[in-house]
Amino acid sequence: MHWTHRELQAVQLPPGKTKLTLVDPEGGGLYFEVRKRSRSFVFRISRGGKSVSQTIGQFPDVTIAEARQAARRLRRQDVADLKRAPARDSRGPTIEAVVAEHFTKHSRRRHKHSKAVLAAYRIHVKPLFGNMRLGEITKVAVHQWINGLVAQGLKFSTINKITMVFGQILGLAEDLEIPGAPERRKLGLKQMMARPTHTVFLKPKEAARLLAAVKNSTNADLEDIVAILLVTGARRSEALNARWEHIDFEGGLWLVPISKNGRPRYIQLCARALQILQARRATSDSPHVFPNPMTGEPYRCVWHTWNIARTEAGLPHVRLHDLRHSFASALVNEGVPLFDVQELLGHTSIKTTQRYAHLSKERLKTSVLQIDQVYGSR
Repeated sequence: MHWTHRELQAVQLPPGKTKLTLVDPEGGGLYFEVRKRSRSFVFRISRGGKSVSQTIGQFPDVTIAEARQAARRLRRQDVADLKRAPARDSRGPTIEAVVAEHFTKHSRRRHKHSKAVLAAYRIHVKPLFGNMRLGEITKVAVHQWINGLVAQGLKFSTINKITMVFGQILGLAEDLEIPGAPERRKLGLKQMMARPTHTVFLKPKEAARLLAAVKNSTNADLEDIVAILLVTGARRSEALNARWEHIDFEGGLWLVPISKNGRPRYIQLCARALQILQARRATSDSPHVFPNPMTGEPYRCVWHTWNIARTEAGLPHVRLHDLRHSFASALVNEGVPLFDVQELLGHTSIKTTQRYAHLSKERLKTSVLQIDQVYGSR
């Protein structure tokens, strides 16, 4: 409708309503608000996606012409303020701001070891990139940073974990379309070829010596713990925290509710493993497979008795985790395909299992003899 003094005076609130707002037909951000006890002119404009309003005055103390003049003045002032205001930095927020506002919660929700992930950021990423804006990060800066990590003497595998954390931060910023976020794939955050490390694989005679030594341990559970690790390839924490409710004797399966990668996995149980577990189950009244007799809770550490046993066996360099390596090595040497070993160990990537892609010299000698069947000998 066309605003006139008489028409605005005649406007009535609809039944059940406490406010009625009319838009000035001439525009300009001017509104006429009718309430039970007042009628007023209001100027309203959108700033940064939010509506901001200012009361001009009460009607009829302020006329329509005066209200429109005031609205035009406020609009001119608002435009001038916007022009004077500093433009939003196109480089986006700092890395620290992205981590504080987005990545910390993301990591706690997605990463099993979120504390370690965030610690890697604080120690190795934040010192150089924390105060740098997303749009300032370059491939050259990343290259120099990685060179600095190498110069510190960090293992390539450790550097890979650190760069993965930085890549996840940048990837999250890119996925959320945060202003200034660079394309992660163009920054050179590639995994380095980790230097090969010495891994211990127990030979059958060494395993026999070790099993004989743990029988004499003052820890009555150590023999079974070591044997289970050796014949299942389970991780130490998986074995020590095992519960009977997760053991399926009929199906020959052991459920690990949350594995190292944060997902559940099943461990296949061989005949020897089932024999050990069935014998323990028959005499156990605890929900835990390996309860500490002193506390009734799972063992937190068995290092002391393990160290005595491995030393007595003449294997002071062997770690409990090497029993998992030995499990995998024995399977590969028996001709089990790497993809099967990957599933048995619960690796998410075949690259991790590639470290076991070796064969004993005896097996290689046997394999090379097969060429005689193809070409024959003269």
